Amino acid sequence: MPTRRPRLAVAASAASAAYPNLLVDWPLLRHALGAEGVDASTEVWTDPDVRWPTFDLVVANGARDNIHRPDEFLRWSLDKRYLAALAAAGVPTVPTTWLEPDHPIDPETDLALPHGEFVIKPAISGGGFETARYGDGETGAARAHLGRLLDAGRTVMIQPYQAAVDTLGEVGLVFLAGQFNHMP
Repeated sequence: MPTRRPRLAVAASAASAAYPNLLVDWPLLRHALGAEGVDASTEVWTDPDVRWPTFDLVVANGARDNIHRPDEFLRWSLDKRYLAALAAAGVPTVPTTWLEPDHPIDPETDLALPHGEFVIKPAISGGGFETARYGDGETGAARAHLGRLLDAGRTVMIQPYQAAVDTLGEVGLVFLAGQFNHMP
């Protein structure tokens, strides 16, 4: 009796599924998975007809619209407060000041902003949505941004800007079964 091939779904936004070139690594990934005996497909994460339990694994790589629908697409890494848990466990992270909307502050008087360049962003965001970089001379704009995010009920992160992002970019690390596998 032949064994059943594992099934993998890449959860994508409707736009990503309609325009496969938005998922530039998809053809390579699908081919590599097929060579390893895995049947892979792209599925729109908001499609009510997708039968998610039929998949052995779901990869949320292409669900780019999830930041606009967090209650429908909650996952651990969507909310960047996971960084606080990593820091508490001793993992090096960018120093972060967290501001919660249920413990409001007056951004005009109760907060000392970092010196030099810094970033303000909501804890749930992606692709730079509601993220801004500020310098020493932009504290008024930074405080207004903070106020808008807190008034909208968003948890806010303040971090020193990491200049290496401009030259080196950011790096993703892939772990499988708790073991480092590769960098995409």
